[in-house]
Amino acid sequence: MAKVYVSSTVLDLKAEREAVIHWLIAADHQPVHSYVADGETVRDSCLADIARCDLYLLILGHRYGYVPERDNPEGLSITQIEFRRAGELGLPRIALLRTSVPDIQLTDLLDPARNQRLQAFQSEVRQSVRPAEFKDEAELISTLSTGVQRALENRPTEAARATGAPTLSGGPQSTLPRPAATGSWWSTLPGILTGVAAVITALTGLAAVFLGRDKAAPELPPAAQVQAPAAALPASSPPVPVPGAQASTLPRVILAGLAEVRFETSTYTVLGVETQPRTPSAYGLRFQVRLLNRGKYPMNFWDSSFRLLIDGVPGAPDSNLNEVVAGNAAQAGTVSFLVANGARDLVLRIIQNQEQGEVADLPLRIVSAESVVKPATALRARQ
Repeated sequence: MAKVYVSSTVLDLKAEREAVIHWLIAADHQPVHSYVADGETVRDSCLADIARCDLYLLILGHRYGYVPERDNPEGLSITQIEFRRAGELGLPRIALLRTSVPDIQLTDLLDPARNQRLQAFQSEVRQSVRPAEFKDEAELISTLSTGVQRALENRPTEAARATGAPTLSGGPQSTLPRPAATGSWWSTLPGILTGVAAVITALTGLAAVFLGRDKAAPELPPAAQVQAPAAALPASSPPVPVPGAQASTLPRVILAGLAEVRFETSTYTVLGVETQPRTPSAYGLRFQVRLLNRGKYPMNFWDSSFRLLIDGVPGAPDSNLNEVVAGNAAQAGTVSFLVANGARDLVLRIIQNQEQGEVADLPLRIVSAESVVKPATALRARQ
C-alpha cells in the first residue's frame, strides 16, 4: 500500500477527483488530500502532507485554483506550489491532463490573466514530467492505473529522497525490493511445467556438447557472437532504419509570436508544437490545439479548419481530426502536417468561417534546438 497525495482544483474536477480516490482505495492505496477551510493554513498543511506521501498525483484541468496570500511571493496557486514541492522532495509525480471542458463557466479560460497563469503552469508540468491526457472518466482511470504502477515501481527510498541520490533516469530511483509474492513462483503449476522444460533443455544441451566434441568447430569470440545476426545481412541490403535516428536532425519549429486566435464565438489556442520523423525527404509537424466554443450551439472541430502554408502554398492536414465541441465547452485535439525538408516559411492558418472572413494566420519559426522564444498570448481575429 502506498500513500498517494491527490492534487487538483476542486470546483471543476470534483467528479474526476472522486473517481481517482475511489480507484486508489480499491487498489489498496491510501489517498491523501489537505483542503481545509482556513486559507491561511492550507499551504503549510498541504506541504506537510506531501512530505509524508510516497507518490504525488496531479489532476490538471482548466482552472488555476486558489492562490494563498501568505508566504507566496510568486503568486502561485496552491496546486502549482504542491507540484513544485513534490519535485523538490524527489517524489514520483504523475500528471493527468484533461483535454475536454464540459462547462467553460467552471474554468479560467474566459479570464485572460488567470488563463495565462494556467497556461504557464501546464507548460511547466509538460516540461517536468510526461503527462497523460484524458477526455473522460474511462480514459482517466486507464491512464491512472498505468501511471501509478510505473511510478511505484520506481519510487525512491527515504534515504535517496533525503540525499537526492542520482539515478540512470536523472531522478531519484527506488532501491527498495519489490513486495514479496504470496507464494513461491516454482510451486505453481506454470512454474513446475516451465521448470521441467528447462531441465529437459539443459540435458539436451549437455548431450549435444558431449556428442559433438569430436567435430572440429571454430570458436567465435564474444564480440563476433553478438554481431552475427547483423553480419548475416546481404551486402547489397539497404541500411536498416533505426527508430528515432532522424530525431537529432529534425528542425525545431515554434510559434513566432501568437498562440491564440479569437473569433466571434470561438477561441483557438495552440498548446504545443513538435516535429516528428516521417520520411527521408519530409518530417511531420504536429500541433496540439484547443477549441473553446463560447456559443450556444455545437461546433465542428476538424481538419478542415486548418491549413499549413509551406513557402506560401497551403497544405491540408493528415491527422483525421473530426470532433464536435458542445456549446459553452472546449476540447483539445491534434492536427498534423507533412513538411518537406528544406521548407523555410511556415504559417498555421485557422479557418472558422472563410465566407465571413473569420480566418487567422499564426506565423511559425524554424529555429535551432537551443533557441527559446516565449509566444504572446492572444490575437483578436479580424472579421
